[in-house]
Amino acid sequence: MHSSAYRFVAFVHRTPVFSNNWLVLAHGAASNCQSPLLRALSLAFAGLGINVLRCDLPFRQSRPHGPPPRGAAERDQDGLRAAVEVVHQEGATRVFLAGHSYGGRQASLVVAADPTLAAGLLLLSYPLHPPKRPTDFRTKHFSVCGPQPCSCMEHETVLARLQKWKKLDPKFQPGMNCCLRRTLGTN
Repeated sequence: MHSSAYRFVAFVHRTPVFSNNWLVLAHGAASNCQSPLLRALSLAFAGLGINVLRCDLPFRQSRPHGPPPRGAAERDQDGLRAAVEVVHQEGATRVFLAGHSYGGRQASLVVAADPTLAAGLLLLSYPLHPPKRPTDFRTKHFSVCGPQPCSCMEHETVLARLQKWKKLDPKFQPGMNCCLRRTLGTN
């Protein structure tokens, strides 16, 4: 897959039936797009009718190990925008942005800057506050991410819940306007 602004590492998981719904999935600060969680989610969402682009953020492409360097966030957000551009080139009519930890934070900041970029967010283990500053919340921008309220649940229950909704309504199209925060652990 190619984007005009960025060359990036990505894996595509296509649905067994035609779908114009896409999920762009980014990794956390300590991993890459090959993490077991992202691979499992990609297969599950593709099985439920949502194509997935699982990609490495720009910082990971230039730094195979370790956390993102200072100042990497803006470039990583540009990388997510480029990934959205790529899935639109693939025919996406509805795009969701998703990420684990750092990747979720970058996805939420991208959508806060341009709420029309994605139909929804899927945030796994969102970093609610900077390390060692538990009262300094990183959630103020959530209010501009979209009109849908956030619901929180353990990320281990996400796949089970999606399967249940799919069984109740075979025409179910998941509108992933939910934030999945393992940190909060509430339903």
